[in-house]
Amino acid sequence: MMPLNPMIGPARELRPVDLLLAVDGGASKTDVWLLTADGTVVGMARGGGSNHQLSGLDGAMDLVGDTVAGAATVAGLAGTVHPISGIAVFCMAGLDLPVDEQRLTEAISSRGWAGTPSVLNDTFAVLRAGVRSGWGVGVVCGSGLNCVGLGPDGAVVRF
Repeated sequence: MMPLNPMIGPARELRPVDLLLAVDGGASKTDVWLLTADGTVVGMARGGGSNHQLSGLDGAMDLVGDTVAGAATVAGLAGTVHPISGIAVFCMAGLDLPVDEQRLTEAISSRGWAGTPSVLNDTFAVLRAGVRSGWGVGVVCGSGLNCVGLGPDGAVVRF
């Protein structure tokens, strides 16, 4: 695991409770960002794949943990006791069924990385990154294919 940009770091005193943790966990790579409330990226790191279907639940969580620690180091928060952030969003590959959502939510919550973790399929990261309106369609074509549609009324359709 290595920081994506070693020049990113804190410009002021950071408190973990004031940070947002964003995780994009895929089959081939895991990206982690630590951001302030105004959207400033203060730490980021990339690790290997963290799809629990490929590496097992414990292996996936260990990889995410190592990558979170890497982003915390870049942010100047190395050795910080958990939680590392007040709020976190984990968009994870392999979160396809309700049982996956339950297992991953429990595993992520038990690690204590964030006070309030939200766990979603990784298609939601693509959707949120690609639309300005707040609704649309996101498609992930990686080691598999997954799609999500979010309507203006909040209705969700997944494939």
